[in-house]
Amino acid sequence: MDMATQIKGTLTITRYSMCKVLVSKRIVLVFAIMALFCSVAFYGSTEVEQKEREEFINFASALVLFFILPVITMIYGSSLIRDEIVDRSITQIATSPLCKASIYIGYYLGLIITVSVIMVLVFTSGFLIYFGEFGFDGTGDIYGSFIKLMIIGTVVYSSLFMMVSLIFRTPIYFGLFFVFIWELFIGNFPGRIKMVAINHYLRSLGSNMFTVGELSSYNGSTVGDTTITLAAFVTISMILGILIFTYKEYP
Repeated sequence: MDMATQIKGTLTITRYSMCKVLVSKRIVLVFAIMALFCSVAFYGSTEVEQKEREEFINFASALVLFFILPVITMIYGSSLIRDEIVDRSITQIATSPLCKASIYIGYYLGLIITVSVIMVLVFTSGFLIYFGEFGFDGTGDIYGSFIKLMIIGTVVYSSLFMMVSLIFRTPIYFGLFFVFIWELFIGNFPGRIKMVAINHYLRSLGSNMFTVGELSSYNGSTVGDTTITLAAFVTISMILGILIFTYKEYP
């Protein structure tokens, strides 16, 4: 098949995976998480009397960047292809004339686009509720920085969870370990060991985006080292994912 056909097929898989994520019953969990963040934002707005920008950055980074983001990406990333393997609907797609790499990339693009949209909606809802109490003057940089970090995090976490879903029959267990033990525990552990956690590099980027809050004072890696590390991580995860998807036998 020529390149144009491969690209068209990849875009078709992208649209298909986006629709699958949006109509999934798991979307109910997203609304529950959105309600949680909105509740925290509303409570925070009633309690904070000064330094409202700093307080928002602190609780939003802890709750959205380092908890909600990896959890939602884990839920959808570990199930997007795995569910189709279990119900055998993947067979028709895997045996199509499309290159396996194109199919895998299509799933990946659909995942990061949809999860990014979901995360923007979740964050925006809490952002509007919180700063609606204080006013939005001078908050554009905060909003833009969070959106950038969420999209970067989605790209990185999605590459990992999609790849892992092809290795384990129940990838959700790996995902729970990774999110709650690896990221939340090791990522906050003192010393250089935290450099093996993805959230260390998100914090490192955040330290160069914010001028107030805990992120602004985080002593992390340089922007250059962070960019190279995350790019290498995504590249390796994608290559391994494509190889496993290509040579995996489907019933």
